[in-house]
Order: sequence, then C-alpha cells, then structure tokens
Amino acid sequence: MANLGSWQHYNRDASISITLLGVFFVGLRFLSRHLGKVPLGLEDGLIVAAVLNLFVIFALDIEMVKYGLGLHQSTISMDSLITINKLLLPAEIFYCTSIILTKTSILAMYHRIFHIHRPTRIAVYILGVITIIRAISLIFASIFQCTPVARAWDKFQYPGRCINLKDTFIANDVVNAITDVVILGLLIGRVWKVQAGYTRPIERMVCNRSLFGDYLCVSPYSTSTGKSSVSASVQQKAVLSGTGEFKLS
Repeated sequence: MANLGSWQHYNRDASISITLLGVFFVGLRFLSRHLGKVPLGLEDGLIVAAVLNLFVIFALDIEMVKYGLGLHQSTISMDSLITINKLLLPAEIFYCTSIILTKTSILAMYHRIFHIHRPTRIAVYILGVITIIRAISLIFASIFQCTPVARAWDKFQYPGRCINLKDTFIANDVVNAITDVVILGLLIGRVWKVQAGYTRPIERMVCNRSLFGDYLCVSPYSTSTGKSSVSASVQQKAVLSGTGEFKLS
C-alpha cells in the first residue's frame, strides 16, 4: 500500500534552502570581487542570469506545490494534475537554460584568466559548444516530447505518442557529469602551473572556488527539478517530490 502522506513541506523547505544557498554563494563571489578590487566580467553577468533563472525555478516549484506537488496522484484533482504538468514543461526548459548559464560562466572565467594558453582556450571553446548544443537539444526534446505537444500535460484528452524523456535526461546527466569533471580538471591543471609566486595562485584559487560554489548550488537544484519533472510528467504514478530529490551530483 502506497504512502499517501504529504511531502509538500519537504519539497517547499528544500526549494527555499537551495535558493538561499545559491544566493549566498553568489553573494560571496561578488564580495570577493569587491574586496579584491577585481573588475566584473562576462562570467559575472552570466552567473547573475543563472540566479534569476534559479528564482524562476523556485517560483515554478512553489506554484506546483500549491497545486499538489508532493501529494500522491490519487489525492489531487485531474485539473490540478494537468496544471502541474503544464508547469513542469517550463521547469524542464529552465533546467536546461541553467546548464548553459552556469557552465558558460565558468568557461568565460577560464577564458579571461587563461586566454593566453592556447590548449586551454581551445578546450574552453569545445566545452562551450558541447554545453550549448546539448542544452538546446534538451530544450527542444522537452518542448516536443509529445505529439501533439499538449499530450505532455494531458494524456487522456490528447491521443498520440511521447518519447522516453526520462532516459533522455538520464543520458544527459551522464554527459553532464563528464563535462563537470573535465571543467574541474582544466581548473586544477592550470592553477598548479601558474608561475606567479605563492600569493597569486592562492587568490585565483579562492576566486575560482567561489564561482564553483555558485555552480554547485545552482546546478544540483536545477538537475533535481528536471528529474522530478520527468518522474511526474512521464510516469504519471504519483506527484511526489521529497528531499531525496535534492542531492549534489
């Protein structure tokens, strides 16, 4: 017998916590910029856009909770379920957008600091292209996951077919993890090779760690939103979103 209890408060609390953490770490980033008298760059604009994206995801999640996200499907009305599924579609799109914003912010920082090193510059370009193409393809997959499109939020009224979006997002997570490792590897490799005495590499590492703090807060939240979106919209068994959905990966 399924547990029909509400997980809504867990979902709401997790959404609030992750959003506050994202804002906190981005705030630390700009504080470090101010204290170090480091001029703002393209990466700063991108990470601010990522925070705005985080606010949108937070608003969508809270609105879905209002309509029953966190409750078992059998306990909510069909109209509410359809509304949740309609909100899940933009949540998936903003998840993909967050990938572009956070990773290109990191890569833009790499380019600014290490642009004179040709191999690193080429790696940044390649990773940037991979990130953007992959995210855009996921956006199209999310929008056109069903034929007709409206079947994504109402499978009873609109006959047709849908792709297995869950497997698509799982495959994306694998590629996402690989690119994360490569991006982090670029950072570690270049910092250790900086020939600028002892102090400057440490300062750069602190600055980079601040940016990665932003990334580790924003990206997992977006990933968890995408996963819970797939779970609810594709499987249609239960509208559950507990704290187990929110994890660093």
